Amino acid sequence: MKVVHFIEHFYPRLGGGEVHVWDLVRSDIKQFHHVVLTDAFPGYPHREKIGERCEAIRFSPLDYTPPPSLKYLQNPTYPFRLFTCLSRFVSKMNWLKNNQYDILHVHGPGVAINLNPADRILGIPFLTKLASFRNVVGAKIFSFHSYMSNFTQSKVDMMQELRFIREFENIICVDAHINSQVEEHCKREKLKRDIRFIPHTINTANFPFQEIGERKLLKLLFVGRLAREKGVETLLKLINKKLPFLKICLVVADGEYKVTDFRRLVDGNENVEFHPNVSNEEVAKHIHNSDVLFNPVQAKGISRVCMEAMACGRPVIMFREGDRYPIQDGKTGFLMEPGDLDGLFSFLERLSGDRDLLSRTGEAAAKIIREKFDNQHGFRRIFDFYEDILSAH
Repeated sequence: MKVVHFIEHFYPRLGGGEVHVWDLVRSDIKQFHHVVLTDAFPGYPHREKIGERCEAIRFSPLDYTPPPSLKYLQNPTYPFRLFTCLSRFVSKMNWLKNNQYDILHVHGPGVAINLNPADRILGIPFLTKLASFRNVVGAKIFSFHSYMSNFTQSKVDMMQELRFIREFENIICVDAHINSQVEEHCKREKLKRDIRFIPHTINTANFPFQEIGERKLLKLLFVGRLAREKGVETLLKLINKKLPFLKICLVVADGEYKVTDFRRLVDGNENVEFHPNVSNEEVAKHIHNSDVLFNPVQAKGISRVCMEAMACGRPVIMFREGDRYPIQDGKTGFLMEPGDLDGLFSFLERLSGDRDLLSRTGEAAAKIIREKFDNQHGFRRIFDFYEDILSAH
C-alpha cells in the first residue's frame, strides 16, 4: 500500500502534528510505503529518504515564514508568503494528479495556512476556497490535529474546517473536544462520515520511566514556545511570585516573546534556569531532571509534551479546561481551577513537601501512557483505518 501524506511542515519538526507524522511514516507496524508532500524549507533537500519506506518531497518556493518573535516582518512579507503558499499548494495538487497511490492522508487543518489571514481581513472565504480536495478521486482521509477556529475565533477558519468535513468521508480527530465538534458539524449538516477518535501517541522508548529523586526545592518544568496560547502570561506571574520552595526550569523557544527578552523580564531570579531552542531528542533529559511539568496552555485537551512527561514518570499540572485525559486529578496528574493562581501557589507549596504524592502520581502517569498512548497502539488503529477505507472502495 502506498500512502501519500499532505502536510505543510514536516521536517524540521515544528509542532505536535509534525512529530506525529514523522513517527507514523517511520513505523514498522505494517509494511506500507509513504510519500510526504510538504513545503520546501531552507537548508533541507527537495527530495529525501526518511527511513526504509518513506520519501519526503519538498515543494518550492522556499517557506520563509518569519517566526512569531519577528512579528514586525509578518505584514511586509505577507504578499510574498501568500503567493509562495498558493504556488506550493498547486504544485502538490499537480503531483497528486500525475502520480499513482492508494490513499491520500491530509493532515490539517492548516494545509495552505498563509491563505487564511487575507480571508480573515475580508471576513469571507475567498482564497481559502482554493485549498480544496473535492476533485481528488480515490480513497482519502483528513486528520484534524487541531481546530484553528478554537484559537482564532474566526468565522472564515470555521467555514474552512466545515468545508474539509464536507470534502472527506473519512476523518480522524486527535482530541476528544475536536471529535465532539466534528460530530456536531456532521449532525447539523446531516453528513454521514466515518469519524474516528485516535489520540496522538508517543514513542515511549524515547521517554523511559525514571523515579523522581530527592531534592531540596520542588523543580517545576515548562516546555514550549513563549506564546500567549501556551499560557506564558500565567507562567510569568508564577516566576515573579518568587516562591522560596520552587525552582523553575524553562525549555523554551521564541513565540510572541523572544527568549532574550523574556530572560530580561525575570532577570535576577536565581531559581529560574533557561534552556532555549532544545531539540526534541534532548527534552527527555530535562524531564528526568525535574519533579513536575507545568502546562498552562489555554486550549482544551492534552498536548504531546504532557504525555512525554507522564511517560517519564513526571506528573503534569494543567488548568481544568475540557477533557484533559489521561490526566486524572490526584491520580495521574493535577488539575487546577482556571485563573485560580492563589490555589496554584498553595498547591505547589503542598507538593514541595510531599515527595510520596509526586512519586505515586508519576508512576500511575507512566503506567497509563505505556498501556494506552504508545505509538504501537495509535498507529495500529490508523493503519487499520487505511485498510477499512480501501476495502470499501
